[in-house]
Amino acid sequence: MVAGLWWSARVARQQASVARDSMLSLLHRASDGPPSAPLLLTLARVKLNVEAAPSEALAAIERAYALAPGDPDILAERVACLLFNVRMAESITAAQGAWPLLREPAAQVNVAVLAWAAARLIDDEKTAAHWAEQALTAYIALPPGDSALNLH
Repeated sequence: MVAGLWWSARVARQQASVARDSMLSLLHRASDGPPSAPLLLTLARVKLNVEAAPSEALAAIERAYALAPGDPDILAERVACLLFNVRMAESITAAQGAWPLLREPAAQVNVAVLAWAAARLIDDEKTAAHWAEQALTAYIALPPGDSALNLH
């Protein structure tokens, strides 16, 4: 019984690894063509969250930002990419620029928490307090049961 469970888990891990590699291969091949903002956003998310390659994620999100500077998803992801590249002041500035365009409370919480973290890391207590208040206000506005938070 235990051997069967072990083997099933091993096979599942292998299949997940093959699927991940296949998805990444397709994504990289697609990114060689004419860039589109949604594709570059997805590439940035994969680079940041799956491959743990923040500098590559930032390069992809900056290309996406150049194509769609008003896209709230790109703006929010840009805040994270800047933070994970240890560009704290730029991350806070990006959050300030993104904030008026964010309509979903979950996106607002995400961006506010990232900006709060950046401010805390550079010991800017006033800015940290501002973003903590924004995060709390947005969190309170979340619909009951919302689990859409993406707190990198």
